[in-house]
Amino acid sequence: MGISLPAPSWGGGASSRAAGEPKDAVARTPSREIAHAARCIAQQVKEGKLTPEQITEQTVEQNLYTAGVPDPDLIIRPSGEQRLSNFLIWQSAYSEYVFMDVLWPDFTPEHLEQAIAAFHQRQRRFGGI
Repeated sequence: MGISLPAPSWGGGASSRAAGEPKDAVARTPSREIAHAARCIAQQVKEGKLTPEQITEQTVEQNLYTAGVPDPDLIIRPSGEQRLSNFLIWQSAYSEYVFMDVLWPDFTPEHLEQAIAAFHQRQRRFGGI
């Protein structure tokens, strides 16, 4: 397959984000992210730009930190842990997870190929039975 991986990155410091942007916004802050989206929506209602009846899942998605970014199809969880660790809770509703017993710094292109192969063996139902 010949996949190359970037060096592991654990999120940038203050210089890599805009002023006021939360640190590691998409990494480990879904509770804050959802609360932030709720506050943004509440403000839109307060300003008369939106009525409560107009609030949909799409309204929430448009106010998340990841607005405009497609939801992940595959999430690879290294380290041998089999938990979500609060990662992209809203966005991962229909994602497929592959749990791998390898630490991230040791993750290789071969591990990625294994995860992709496992993903391709799944029958995706997107909430259906």
